[in-house]
Amino acid sequence: MGGHLHRHLHAGHQRGYGVIFDGAKEQNLALDGWMMFDAITVYTGTTLIETNSGDNVTVSTLTNYGVIRGGAAVDDTTEYYFGLAGDHS
Repeated sequence: MGGHLHRHLHAGHQRGYGVIFDGAKEQNLALDGWMMFDAITVYTGTTLIETNSGDNVTVSTLTNYGVIRGGAAVDDTTEYYFGLAGDHS
């Protein structure tokens, strides 16, 4: 996929399917509801930006050759979870 993935108000499991982000640029993953993928791959040169802070993505296999970025307000030094971008402590 060379563009953005936006999914609004629909939850589901993409059984047996994954998504490949290979646009060699910044690409947004915006999911307003829960979505499970069997696989997500981010290729070299691609920055995948998880734009929603609701931790709406579940993935069985995550392969990352690029950069995954998520955002949330941080107001103290406790541990935070940033979705696909992972934990920060």
